[in-house]
Amino acid sequence: MRSWLTGRTTDDRSRDRRGQTNLDFVVGVSLFIVAVIFVWLFLPNLFAPFTASGAHGDSVAADRAANRLANDVPGNGTGPSQVDELCLVSFFNSSLSDRRCGFNNSDPIGERLGLRGNAPVNVTLVGDVDKDGNRSLLYWQGFGRGNQFNETSGSTRLAIGGQHGSQTNTNVARRAVFVDGQRMTIFVRVW
Repeated sequence: MRSWLTGRTTDDRSRDRRGQTNLDFVVGVSLFIVAVIFVWLFLPNLFAPFTASGAHGDSVAADRAANRLANDVPGNGTGPSQVDELCLVSFFNSSLSDRRCGFNNSDPIGERLGLRGNAPVNVTLVGDVDKDGNRSLLYWQGFGRGNQFNETSGSTRLAIGGQHGSQTNTNVARRAVFVDGQRMTIFVRVW
């Protein structure tokens, strides 16, 4: 007997029992294609933080440099975020170099921070937030002058490095530190 839908006889249909319909096949292939596209799109992002260049690499570099300046310099104070005044100021002023600080002021800024030597970096030390929510660049007055750090003038401007300008991929890391009881913030910008 012939079927009016397929034009086959009953005997032909009984031999063709695979157990798979066209819908099963389409769903299986679709899931496979979605899985391949997912892996293809997201696999490069898994390795992005470990690359040396690009936005993710600069973010890690900025964070590492800020940690080095705030925590790892051997001349740092006794507690966390307690920074030694001489080592901090000698980082910005090459004439005050001190061997115990762990860096050589004749090296490029990037090497002093543990980055590659020619890394475009800017380090700025700013004061605590004022009543208007602003931060001001700090200057160092010198040893034994009472409040050694102020926001108006001094012998050493506490900012070093290139100008990041209007770079859209600038990565910023900041660390709050204390120097002789005065709270400050270190900003490290890498682009």
